[in-house]
Amino acid sequence: PSIAAAAESSGFFTSAVLRAMPVKELVAKFGEAVVSIETPSSKGSGFLINDEGYAITNAHVIEGETRVSAILYLNSSGGLSRRRIDDVEIVALNPFFDLALLKLPFPADLKPSHVVLGNGEDVNTGDTVFAVGNPLGLERSVTQGIVSNRSRNLEGQLYIQTDTAINPGNSGGPLFNLRGEVVGVTSRGARADMADNLGFAIPVAYVKDFLRHREAFAYDKTNPNSGYRYLDPPRRVRSEKPEGLTA
Repeated sequence: PSIAAAAESSGFFTSAVLRAMPVKELVAKFGEAVVSIETPSSKGSGFLINDEGYAITNAHVIEGETRVSAILYLNSSGGLSRRRIDDVEIVALNPFFDLALLKLPFPADLKPSHVVLGNGEDVNTGDTVFAVGNPLGLERSVTQGIVSNRSRNLEGQLYIQTDTAINPGNSGGPLFNLRGEVVGVTSRGARADMADNLGFAIPVAYVKDFLRHREAFAYDKTNPNSGYRYLDPPRRVRSEKPEGLTA
């Protein structure tokens, strides 16, 4: 991509300032980096951050699951072709910030594009942004809006509030600015019976910190702090002894 300033690279992800382009051109350029994430119990979105197959999604998309698959949408001469990747590895998980790092096992012939992470300080109220994801299973949906508030406090965590349509299935997908830089991770929206045009994204600064310190959040399926959700035991409805018990 055209870069207006020198790109910073941690060696794991790329952060840069790109040249502004029309949304349809940005979708064509970076849309291949947006993937569907599937588990036996849920579907969501995600995006590739480097050439090695590492991808970001929301922790709640894969919560409690170990079998994860991804679907890529690759540019081809006939349009887009779908490519399913099974046995996706959960690398790191931070349920407090609702972020997860995955590793897609790419075959040798697969070289999809990846996103560029933007600068969270450049996000301002009124900026135009757009999301790419799979709301309600409608693959490769693009929605556009503005930043309604750059620092919305929800339950002690900061979010980017946007009127860009965010629906179930968008979770874990990228929120882009008009330069094609990812400025947030779409995470939650208001329930349809409560309000319209209320969507929220995790700021990219949280994502960068999560990636830089990914070893601290390394996933361990034997550790209950790795994101497994344990249900509360059922409450006793009545106080008397169950039938058949004598003591």
